[in-house]
Amino acid sequence: MFISRAPNPNQRTPSVSPLSLAASSVDSSVDPVVLHPSCENGLKRLIDIAGALVGLGTTALLLPWIVFAIRKDGKGPIFYSQMRCGLNGKPFRMWKFRSMIPEADRLQHLVANQAKGNIFKNNCDPRITKIGRFLRRPASMNSLSFGMC
Repeated sequence: MFISRAPNPNQRTPSVSPLSLAASSVDSSVDPVVLHPSCENGLKRLIDIAGALVGLGTTALLLPWIVFAIRKDGKGPIFYSQMRCGLNGKPFRMWKFRSMIPEADRLQHLVANQAKGNIFKNNCDPRITKIGRFLRRPASMNSLSFGMC
């Protein structure tokens, strides 16, 4: 199997039917959706679409090489998924290339946490794979971190 999923005890499936959508759009107590003024700008929309196409094209060219490198780096799935909290608290499933060993979630308690609060951060995390170090490196000059391993 190519996919690894983090366990989610709070997963729920929405119960939305076309009838409930139609009823909610007629209901006067429901506030209409207010869009940002930039959504109506045609030039911005064109730039967004062009940028998405460039990003998808680049990803399509790199995808076979990344998959090969992850497979060569060790056993386990290529992709990792995790439930995250989105707009208005709505949960969504996030997908990314696997950059850690497959059992990383179970081994987190063995690694020291360098951050405070509800986040986990360790600059020299031993669970990160070789290709994971490459995938996690900063992508732009203004986000360089010189304290990385």
